[in-house]
Amino acid sequence: MSRRWFFAAVGTGGVLAWWRAKKQTELPENFVLEIDLTKLGLAESKPSSPVSFLMQKANAQTEQTMLLRHATAAVERASHDERVHGLLLQLGTAAAPNVGSLAVVQELRDAIKRFETAKKAQRRDLAAKAEKEAKDPSDDKEAKSAGARTVSATGACTVAYADSYSSMTYLLASSCERVLCQPGGVVEMPALRMTTPYLSKLLAKYGVNVQVVRRGEYKSFAEWLSESSPSEPSVKASTRRLRAAFEIVLKAVA
Repeated sequence: MSRRWFFAAVGTGGVLAWWRAKKQTELPENFVLEIDLTKLGLAESKPSSPVSFLMQKANAQTEQTMLLRHATAAVERASHDERVHGLLLQLGTAAAPNVGSLAVVQELRDAIKRFETAKKAQRRDLAAKAEKEAKDPSDDKEAKSAGARTVSATGACTVAYADSYSSMTYLLASSCERVLCQPGGVVEMPALRMTTPYLSKLLAKYGVNVQVVRRGEYKSFAEWLSESSPSEPSVKASTRRLRAAFEIVLKAVA
């Protein structure tokens, strides 16, 4: 590369870096972190192929999608940022937001709980410091400022709001200190279900014969292709999984 092209590349890179830095929004001194799941969907991982990417886009109910680990990392950073004074969780209607699986909800719940713990610790430290400054008669202005900061150290750290709640959105909202709902809104009681289509009759109609070899009665993964209804071991296994998951949900919202 010639020296002329080298300096041109460096100059272009400098302009792009300056443009990106200027484009970044400066955060205010005091603000509340908002997680709006009516506009933002959560994904556990990136699509591994173009087909999975298209399927994710087709099934998306929101304008944007963020990886779950990036969302929890953002909440974690905000928990240690003294400029952030609270968290608002927007969930919309019961049918609108796509909060994902139970595992996704649990991960985000834990992040919100850690945020709440960190903010309460910061508020206790702030209240103690303000009380100490208020007792110091050396500066009345400083005492008044301390009193104002004491007032700001009260109230809920995390708030969830929705027009109505489904089982999963209510489970997520229950991680907040306050859960608000539109007057007249619907709150579904926590419930879980599993749905499995059985395609053996449909496949047989088109001349497709599925042969499955399995090592045990509870190895029922391929039953949806070879059977027209679930076997008794499959029903027992599914019921046990649902019961275990429901116990986790019940313990969380109780």
